[in-house]
Amino acid sequence: MTKKRFLITIFIFIKLSFSSYADNFNYSFTTTNHSSNGGGTWNSILSMTATINPNQTITTSIIRQDNATFKGGYIYIQKDHYEASSAHNIASDYLSEGKNTATITTYSSLNHIDANWIDNKIKIYVRYESIIGGYAWVGPVVIKRTIKTGSVCVKIEPDDARISGGMWRADSGINNWTSWFESGKTLSGFEPGAITIQFKSISGWEPPKNQTLEIRC
Repeated sequence: MTKKRFLITIFIFIKLSFSSYADNFNYSFTTTNHSSNGGGTWNSILSMTATINPNQTITTSIIRQDNATFKGGYIYIQKDHYEASSAHNIASDYLSEGKNTATITTYSSLNHIDANWIDNKIKIYVRYESIIGGYAWVGPVVIKRTIKTGSVCVKIEPDDARISGGMWRADSGINNWTSWFESGKTLSGFEPGAITIQFKSISGWEPPKNQTLEIRC
């Protein structure tokens, strides 16, 4: 007896969980984007508010909490630590005398900042160094990253094949198969990369060959 063939339609959905993202990661603040914790020559004189921009750079706005003005100097955004080190600096700018606020943006996006990313988190500080001597720092605010995931929906046609028991499953690794699912099921949580879709053999029908999909977030 000649087996009938059933058809498939595969939909790939990309789910973006956060408003700010770059390449394969989403970025967001763990708790708050503001800090007034700090120290240095004059103790805690600074407060900072950080923003993740659409291009995934970081902009920080700095205010002197003592209402005094800056005496001129340099201001830095630093990763991981507030101590003075070129290895920590991810932005720098000259700060003119007479201002009590400043804004500075990182050179690179979060996706290209070479940080430790311990537990997929990065600490952001701001450091001010006066040209007449002395320094102050504030922070951190903590940014976390999570990998973006995609969803797949497989529909089996015609209805006779579906009713006869046509089902599918996915493999996102080496024989890391999911359970069998019915037509129209949407399966979420796939990280970027290749996955394989397999179709269950059912009596009287010839299932399609395995399909390889590339999840690109």
